[in-house]
Amino acid sequence: MLNRFRGRPNSQDWCPSVTKIMLVTGGRDRGGDLGRLGKLTPKSARDIEWAVDRSTRLLTFENGVADWEAAASVESKAAVVVSRYSPEVYGLDASPPHIVNTLVRLRRAEVDAGLRHVRFHPIDRSDDVLLIYEEGLVCIMRCRHVLWHQTHGRYDLKFVSTDDSAAHFEDQDGTSVIFSLSDGRRVA
Repeated sequence: MLNRFRGRPNSQDWCPSVTKIMLVTGGRDRGGDLGRLGKLTPKSARDIEWAVDRSTRLLTFENGVADWEAAASVESKAAVVVSRYSPEVYGLDASPPHIVNTLVRLRRAEVDAGLRHVRFHPIDRSDDVLLIYEEGLVCIMRCRHVLWHQTHGRYDLKFVSTDDSAAHFEDQDGTSVIFSLSDGRRVA
């Protein structure tokens, strides 16, 4: 079971025994609560403020924050934030001194904004997360470090599931496309 938050502040629905990753979605007009890891609050069309303890940091997305997602690991004291439209993927380290860094810049498609998408998917029994977007996928360890980044350029791929060793997709014809979770290589 995976609990998915929709930017509801102070939600008590997250159960760490079920999953180690908390997912939060927000937009230009709504923020999100990361529990002990702080709060994300949109400040402008391009900026989100991360407030944790008594400090704040600004995350700037060059193409805006109309829709954004975050994946957080309370155990790792870290989170990852991405915008549906911008290339920046930010890592938030909630251990003092509360550092924000750019984990990776995605190669975003020069296509209609409606074709752009982002989605986090927790990897079972870990606090690792898979970031799926229109041009590829990124495996992020402990919500802190990029393990690998694979661009596939296949806009027709639909995410299906993960297992212990692979991420499974299906193309528009129903053909299975599989990527290794250990290094991101396509294995089928």
